[in-house]
This record gives sequence, structure tokens and C-alpha cells, in this order.
Amino acid sequence: MIGYHVYYQRDDKENHTIDYFAQLASIMFWKRHFGEIRLYCNSKFLESIKEYKLDLLYDDINVEDLNNIPYKEALTKYWSFPKIYATYQISKIESKFCILDTDLWTINKFVWDETKDFVAFHYEDYKLKFKNNPYLPEELFIDDSLINLDTIKWEELPMNCAFMYFNNNELISKWYNLCTQIMDLNKKIRTKKKDVYTLFIEQRLISAICKGNKYNYGTLIPNLYKTYHTKKIKSWEPELDHADTSNPAGGIRHIWGLKRHYNDLFFKIKLTNIIFDDLHEHFGLLEPYFDKIYIERLKILQNEISTNQ
Repeated sequence: MIGYHVYYQRDDKENHTIDYFAQLASIMFWKRHFGEIRLYCNSKFLESIKEYKLDLLYDDINVEDLNNIPYKEALTKYWSFPKIYATYQISKIESKFCILDTDLWTINKFVWDETKDFVAFHYEDYKLKFKNNPYLPEELFIDDSLINLDTIKWEELPMNCAFMYFNNNELISKWYNLCTQIMDLNKKIRTKKKDVYTLFIEQRLISAICKGNKYNYGTLIPNLYKTYHTKKIKSWEPELDHADTSNPAGGIRHIWGLKRHYNDLFFKIKLTNIIFDDLHEHFGLLEPYFDKIYIERLKILQNEISTNQ
């Protein structure tokens, strides 16, 4: 199964060292379990990963499409659009493929129903009255001018798109076309949460299209993520069992939601150890091949030593 990473780097300071650690794990584990992995990115991101020799691991790299991506002026607001655009471009040459985030990796090989039109990572639940709700009502983003709205079922829960399997190019075309219509409309919303726009065109829109068009779709793991979790309300239902890596719910690592903790030294050390423990257990020491990455790892771990002295 061909896997694709998609990344559009908007500025020179966008990436954290830990993101490169995770990208190494994502590439290595995908190639071991599923085979070929390719990269769609812009030239700025390619130059960034070359410093860490990560470009050498990809079976193919395409920079032309994202270098010439439309709506460049809107990518700060709709930062998931490069993934949608790359998916649309890939569908012109592939009929069956996967898109996975660069910060997601699989400890073991898992299977999913490849007869389905679409498989996402997991469902996400939300409550409109929750203060930090990331999913706002659809009428804030759309109006009657949009084409094919009659085939959309907004009551379907959003699906997390850190992992996506596609087996229906018609679905991709509908997703891309509606996405660009929404971006053209570009309605302004009074909110302090910057991610509401990009989550709508990606995770909210694709699930509503699947539901409304009666596609055969589902999720890789059955666990439901609750965006309204608190100290009293658990974030997952059922809870994830990370100790059991024999199933996708425990054997898939995805660190996107942890990025807000990168400035916490102890958390940064813990996350670095998790990534390299996985890599070393399955691939051994990789330092001879990725010296720059191991230098950056050592810098983080030296902070742990100096803190404990």
C-alpha cells in the first residue's frame, strides 16, 4: 500500500526538532509494514528535512504541486488545505492510497477493510456549548450558493484525518470541490480559536460528504475522542490501551495534540524517549545514518542530565 506524507511549510521556524524525530519514525515504520512511502511538500520543507537526511528515505518526492498550490494567501487560516489539494492531485494518478501525518507512526502492521471507499483515523465528538469547542455550526461557514449541498449530512461526527485511506476518487473530487467553494466564500466568524476553519474543511466536511452520499466508510480505531474532555470527563471512549500494541488503538502513536507541551522540558524528554525507544526496539541504533537527528536528541537528553545534577 502506497503511503503519502503531505507537508506545506509556511515559514522557517515552523518545525520543532521532535517533529523530525516523529517523521523518522513515521517513515521507517510505514516502509517496514506497508511498503512504499512518498512525500508531497513545498521546497521550503524539503530543504528543512534535507538537513536531517530524511529526504533520502522517501521513494519519491513531489514539490511541484505544493510549490504552485492555489489559495496561498489563505493557508494560514486553512492550513489543512495542502493535504486536501495533494490528495486531489494524487487521485489523478492513484486509485487506492493512504495519507498519514508526518507525526503518526504504527508500531505493528494493521489491516483495515480495503473494500471501503474511505477510512479515517477515529471519530471526534463535540458539544457546541463547550467553551473550547473546535467544531462550530456549519451555517457559519456556508450558504445556499454552494453546489451539491443537498448531498451533505452535517449530523455525522467529524473524523480525525491523521490517517486516511482512499478507494474512491469521486469522493475526493466532491471533497476538493466543496472545500474550494467554502474557501472562496471565506465567511468571517467571531471566534478566538484559529483552527475552526481548517477543521471544518477537513474533518467535518469529509465525514458529512461520506454520510450524505452513502459511501462505504469507517475508522481505523473504534475509540471516540471527546473534544470536551475535562478532569471529570475522559478524553477517549473507550480508553486507549497503549500497553497493548497488538491492536491499532494501542499500537499507533500520534503526537499532534501534544505539541503545546514542547516547551515543557520534562515532557520534551519523555516524548523524545518514547520515539527513540520505539525506533531502537524495532530498528536498532540509527545514529550512523542520521547523525544530525542524534545530535539533536543528545542535546535534549543532556538537559535531563543537567537538571538532575
